[in-house]
Amino acid sequence: MTTPGCCLLVTTEFQASPDEAALLLQSHARRLADLGANLQPTGTHSYHLTLAGGGSATLAMTGPADARSRPAATRNLVLLVEDRGGTTPELLASVIRTAEEVGFTGTESAALHAQLPLTLGLAADYRAARPLAGIALIITGHFVTDLIPMVDAAIDLGVPADAITVLRKEYAYRMRRRIDASLADRGVAVFPVGKTIEGVRDHARRAAAKGLRCLAVDDGGYVLPALLTDAAEVLAAYIGVVEQTMSGIFKLEPFPELPLPVLTVAQSRLKGTIESNWIADAAIFNIMDLLPDEKVEGQPALVIGYGNIGAAIAAILRDRGMRVAVHDRDLVRLIAAHETGFTTGQHLPALLADHAPLLVIGTTGRTSMTAPHFLALRRDCFLASVSSRDTEFDLPRLAAAAVSVVDLGNIGYRYELPDQVDVTVLADGYPVNFHQADSVTKSHSDLICAALMLGACVLAHPRHGFADGHNVTRTDHVLEASGLLAHYYDLYGPHSTSPAIGRSLNPARYRPRPLGLPLPEILVEASP
Repeated sequence: MTTPGCCLLVTTEFQASPDEAALLLQSHARRLADLGANLQPTGTHSYHLTLAGGGSATLAMTGPADARSRPAATRNLVLLVEDRGGTTPELLASVIRTAEEVGFTGTESAALHAQLPLTLGLAADYRAARPLAGIALIITGHFVTDLIPMVDAAIDLGVPADAITVLRKEYAYRMRRRIDASLADRGVAVFPVGKTIEGVRDHARRAAAKGLRCLAVDDGGYVLPALLTDAAEVLAAYIGVVEQTMSGIFKLEPFPELPLPVLTVAQSRLKGTIESNWIADAAIFNIMDLLPDEKVEGQPALVIGYGNIGAAIAAILRDRGMRVAVHDRDLVRLIAAHETGFTTGQHLPALLADHAPLLVIGTTGRTSMTAPHFLALRRDCFLASVSSRDTEFDLPRLAAAAVSVVDLGNIGYRYELPDQVDVTVLADGYPVNFHQADSVTKSHSDLICAALMLGACVLAHPRHGFADGHNVTRTDHVLEASGLLAHYYDLYGPHSTSPAIGRSLNPARYRPRPLGLPLPEILVEASP
């Protein structure tokens, strides 16, 4: 957290043992010295800094003011810039960034690992076989905390840490600085998704230098479209893609002939059946958190898209007392929504005008609202996306139609349309379930993370049996034959004895253990 003003206060909270906290303070003091700061100890846990240009600051390690108000072992790394002096803005920004970039401590990593027993259990099963040895892995990732255990699992499975690349989605993640630092601590390369072309090229170059084959675990269809267009010269270095979102599947539609196998977790029964409720819960929680003063009971809402996630969101909104309408271009889904008791309509502009929703949630993974739809709005309303990227709503068209656009900070932007209609786009049009949060909890995301890592292990096998293009049936068989679902049911079914909060607070007891999963070659040979 950074507090602006004539003085600058930067506070980064973390959990650590006393020894870890002391080492972390020393490490950050050295990093600030590398930036040219002159450091003088002022106590056991603090330094006075003289910055180039005459600025002065204090770096200190503190505990919370009220220990009972925060988790056990909570510490704060505090940077207080008392006087900026003649310190340049660029240097000051580097000093602040250094204070914010606190990698996860051993205490925190153990707690994170304990919350992903399937992903880390899979890694424990396969650690000796090292099925990803010989692979350079590129991961498109949300910068939420489960990314770190997933990267650690890949390393356990045989990928050299410096042969991993993460393509970072540019959402408003609460832990972004800390995850950046944790990846840097491991030697992992990071590129923003806006530089996917450079990322896939650099990844192929580094893989070739190590004699490794490239494999992608994608989230949103970034890697393969890049390889089929601007980075086609490195396509031959890649052997396959594991894709986890329907948005990514849609991004592949312009390419009827795919030259690589796609293990499509996105279209699997495992993901489609189990994940939707978690995503829906996270989305509604974050929407209500952004709008604490809004009374939604009795108000109209509209859900665009009645797939698994859209259906779950519509049900939650109705349970909260909202009057819910649904639109879907697919007539089968629209009829399903109608026969579930929702107001429905085939013509979206008419439904927007007649239902006059206070809240519109887009879940299609495509662009669901554009100019004619914005002009059909009859009242002030909020738009929220639960799709990858910021393409669910045609924001350039919305901006063009607006009389003015107002920045509302962490809430998003308000577009003031003619006829005194204000449209507030939450989370800047990015998926609201990831806005300044971890989206679904780590225990929820564990099954999908494990499925993605299992998919990577299978595609790395030379006789994986996946044809070029989409492999929905074979993906289902491999995932369901793996035993992951049986272990998930044991963990969270009717006879569960290990609560997630217990694993988080007592990680030593719930250290991830081998699951006894069949090796990838057995799954491959058993698949039809």
